[in-house]
Parts: sequence; C-alpha cells; structure tokens
Amino acid sequence: IRVEKPEEINELKRLRDRVRQLERLLADANIDVALERAYTELACERAGVDVEAFKKKAAGQLRTKR
Repeated sequence: IRVEKPEEINELKRLRDRVRQLERLLADANIDVALERAYTELACERAGVDVEAFKKKAAGQLRTKR
C-alpha cells in the first residue's frame, strides 16, 4: 500500500496528462514529416528531378542564407 498526499496525486495526474499531450504532439509531428517527404518525392518525380539531388541542393541553400 502506498500513501500519497493530495498534491502528489495531482502531480502524478498532471504528469500523465503531459505525457499524453507530448505523445499526441510527437505523432502529429511524425505525420507532418511523412507528408512533407511524400510531397517532396511526388513533386520531384513530376518535375523530373532526383530527390537526393534536390535535398542536397536545398540543404546547401539553407546553409548559405544564414
């Protein structure tokens, strides 16, 4: 048997809620990344551009804009 103070119970509930929220946010972020990858692949395919070459070119452009 474990004895907890009311504030400990509330803290546990708050932390569990926070974990659930973070899990949802992570799932949303993973979906966004998957959609972006799929869109990039589709756009490159339609434009006749190699995906890897496009990624390298885009990465190089991002570095020079800083």
